[in-house]
Amino acid sequence: MFRVLAFEIPRQLVERKLEKLSEKLRALTCGGLCSSAHQKRKSGAEYELKQERYLNERARFLATLQDEVSNGREMVCAKYQISTDAIVALVEQLGGSPAVLSKSHIEDVIWEVNDNLDGLVSFEEFEKSYMRSRVDRTGLEPSELFFIIGFLMFDKERSGRIVLDDAMKIFYLKYGDAMEKEMEIHFGSKLDEGAQFIHFAEFYDAILKRAGELIDQQASISKSNKSIEMTGSTRSFNETVEKAKDSVKTMLTGGVAAAATGAVWGAGLAVLRNESIKFYSASMGTNFFLLGSTYIALEEVIADKTGAKDLKTGAAAGGLTGGFFAGVFGGRVRGLQGMAAGAAIGAASVFGREQFQRWRLAKGLERYEEKYGTAPAVYYPNTDILVETKGPVRDLEMPSLLPKSLKVTDEEIERRIQARVAELRQEELDSSLSKSECV
Repeated sequence: MFRVLAFEIPRQLVERKLEKLSEKLRALTCGGLCSSAHQKRKSGAEYELKQERYLNERARFLATLQDEVSNGREMVCAKYQISTDAIVALVEQLGGSPAVLSKSHIEDVIWEVNDNLDGLVSFEEFEKSYMRSRVDRTGLEPSELFFIIGFLMFDKERSGRIVLDDAMKIFYLKYGDAMEKEMEIHFGSKLDEGAQFIHFAEFYDAILKRAGELIDQQASISKSNKSIEMTGSTRSFNETVEKAKDSVKTMLTGGVAAAATGAVWGAGLAVLRNESIKFYSASMGTNFFLLGSTYIALEEVIADKTGAKDLKTGAAAGGLTGGFFAGVFGGRVRGLQGMAAGAAIGAASVFGREQFQRWRLAKGLERYEEKYGTAPAVYYPNTDILVETKGPVRDLEMPSLLPKSLKVTDEEIERRIQARVAELRQEELDSSLSKSECV
């Protein structure tokens, strides 16, 4: 097929051009084309130059044919290339539609496979394009040249039509096991009509239409994937926002607790020193709030990076907090002292927090086992404690942090509910009695 497009069709084009040029020269000699002698001489000179060029091209083709007798047809593959004019002449001969016949469209077809961008298709480019199209099952590989070649393989006489069975063979080369599906998509109406032949114009129009559909489908898939990516990004963003909210909430809660502790401590100092309680409470409360909120914020950041909230995390957060505030207000030495003190306090805070959580978990297990028997495997989220036991899965009843005087037991809640129900029933009974007396 490469020889047909690169050698035979161009040779036929040269022969046609020579025939037309000979007719023009004969007409010129007879005086039918030009009105003046000057125009005759000018036109005659131009035609003779063209004729010489075409004769040289024909001589080159004939020389190749002579060389092929001794060296084989492989020479054509090395010496010739497929041009735009050759494909235009072919599709014109096959009866292609006006859209296919346009030179700009054929130039696009060549550009799709022309790796070195010289406007011509070499044998190497031709072979690579053919193999790429054969192995492609998506239909997205540029394959117009492949289908032209496929049609030409079964239309050796270039009559412009092939039987549908031959079209099926072309589609098998391209789509493999999906051949029947693609035949139905491309030529469903022809198959339903029981047609035996398909013309090149119908064949090629169906190819172009299907190529557009596949491109649209790919665009839709890409848009859907982009939407999924954006959804994933949105979800990730929302998770980050929620995480930030939790961190801010923890920081403010810890800061308020530290401020309350500082306010109480300041009030105690004010009483001992006989100073203003309001001033000392406000001052110590503010300082403790800054220290506490900064420490918790740093602990959250470090824990997020390291993936653990342990003694090292607490010591690092405490050291940074103490070193920063002591260094700002007291200088370098105070900063180092504050860093050491802050690291110790931070580590002690984490240790105390973990011991408190261990105590709460232990008490919860004791209460569970007293009520239900052996406790289940329990993982408490604020520590690394994992209690391996057996038993039904039930919630643990953790000790309350509220004083007993403020805590309302379940029994007390039930008693109050029953008392309120009794009151409502008595009110309803009294209302009924009042209505009956009125009657």
